[in-house]
Amino acid sequence: MKLMRILAVVLILLGISSLFYHSFSYTTSRQTAEIGSLELSVKETEQFSVPAWLGWMLIASGCCLLLIPRRS
Repeated sequence: MKLMRILAVVLILLGISSLFYHSFSYTTSRQTAEIGSLELSVKETEQFSVPAWLGWMLIASGCCLLLIPRRS
């Protein structure tokens, strides 16, 4: 049952962090053209938005896992 508690705490921490950080951005690089020794590449910044309801659901599921009674 120790694994269930660890999973519950991880879910709660993920939920709290998703409420504080609403979006995450990352950079992707792709090669667009290569002419002889000349190489052209493009770096694009992508943004991933995390909805608030997902954070609340993570927190609620973590709390539910903490409240589940242990089997003996």
